[in-house]
Amino acid sequence: MKAAITATAQKLWPLANPVWRMAFPALAARRMRDAIYEGREYADRSSAFQIIHAENRWGSAESASGNGSTMTFTAPLRAALPGLLRDLGVRRILDAPCGDFNWMRHVTLPPGFTYLGADIVPAIVEGLRARHGDATHDFRQLDIVEDPLPEADLWLCRDVLIHLSNADALRGLRRVGASSIRWFLSSTYDFQAENQDIRSGGFRFVNLRKPPFHLPAPQRRIDDFVFPFPPGALGLW
Repeated sequence: MKAAITATAQKLWPLANPVWRMAFPALAARRMRDAIYEGREYADRSSAFQIIHAENRWGSAESASGNGSTMTFTAPLRAALPGLLRDLGVRRILDAPCGDFNWMRHVTLPPGFTYLGADIVPAIVEGLRARHGDATHDFRQLDIVEDPLPEADLWLCRDVLIHLSNADALRGLRRVGASSIRWFLSSTYDFQAENQDIRSGGFRFVNLRKPPFHLPAPQRRIDDFVFPFPPGALGLW
């Protein structure tokens, strides 16, 4: 059933997404606000994501990074991202975490563009270097909470803060201020009224404009969902 729904969504998202974005608050926002997985079995951040990857705990047959990294789910994002990068004059992007690079490898990047994918899981990075590393695509191990961020024009921080504790997410955000990176592009969910806490490795929706993050309104937003999934966006700060 889910496969049939997502196949239809892939074809209809340009029409369905705007309608769903408006209807969602009345139909499903309250139920989604209570969606939380505390991740109490995870002892620490690094081992949590290694276990998730090794056991495919996010359950996608297409991508080890989960259903949110499938070609169907990322159709709106793949359509919008190249234009955004051109508008901002981005020449080097940091994609952290890059996950298994399932969807990003299909994005047509501007000429002269360089890509740095980073992830906390060593096995992911080693595999990506072997399969996709070249003159314009580099991969390295990186913990966005602990490690200094490498030089880039834009940090794509997609679908990671939703899996970090509030304390870890705040530490990751502070890395932006301590870096030379000009643009921050991150997942955010407007319907989430309160950022519940979890252990890193768990899950809840995050609204970066709410406490404890308090970011201002993003300068730009691009859709990062397909109907009937909750309407998330990538906000640009």
